[in-house]
Amino acid sequence: MDNEVIADKFRCYFINTYKANNDGRANELHNTYLSMREKYYGLPTLADFTTEAVSRIIFDLTRGKAADIDGLTAEHLQYSNPVVSVLLAKLFALIALSRRPPVGFKRSYIVPIPKSNDCRSKALSCQDFRGIAISPLLSKVFENCLLT
Repeated sequence: MDNEVIADKFRCYFINTYKANNDGRANELHNTYLSMREKYYGLPTLADFTTEAVSRIIFDLTRGKAADIDGLTAEHLQYSNPVVSVLLAKLFALIALSRRPPVGFKRSYIVPIPKSNDCRSKALSCQDFRGIAISPLLSKVFENCLLT
């Protein structure tokens, strides 16, 4: 089949997979969330945005994984100049202070991965794949800072 036809079939399949069962209820919950979010200020962030914490998280990133949406890999951060950890710690502290994550942190793309090991011996359909989201590497480092 044509690559565009295959990509369109995956697009349609994943759109239907992640669709709400009840559109009315989904809209109601979304509106409730938006009204609650307007008044929400959150708790003070106790995250450890020190240079050492950021360096430790960068060091612990798994090597050999796919590049993120911007083309960055764990190796880019691990083999970069140590000043990167200093700058990221300051950036993450500013993000926590402003309580507004960058727009780029919200972007990702879905990659279809075959569920079965015998994908070479039989014809596969869209249902034979699972989707994994590829998120920005810097958002993962930020998230790990928050989690630790």
